[in-house]
Amino acid sequence: MNALVPSRGRGPRRREAPDLRPWLVLFAAGFAVRALVIGLAQGVHAHPDPTSSACDTIAWSLARKSGFSLADASGPYPTASWAPLLPWLTGML
Repeated sequence: MNALVPSRGRGPRRREAPDLRPWLVLFAAGFAVRALVIGLAQGVHAHPDPTSSACDTIAWSLARKSGFSLADASGPYPTASWAPLLPWLTGML
């Protein structure tokens, strides 16, 4: 080998672990901005949306593979009164 060219070590090189601090700072800043906006919009005395129970019912129906339906005393019935994205996402949780 040439003495002017540094020899490379044999074997696999160890990779350095990626620095996650910038990503964690970015995540924390995004969360803080969202929490601040929600806090300012809703105020201290926020109440849950009364229609969230219908969304939860549809989400449970989707999770149980009963389709996009609401429950009634006579059983589930199909509905088109809700946009499908939110119950679908909630049903996946």
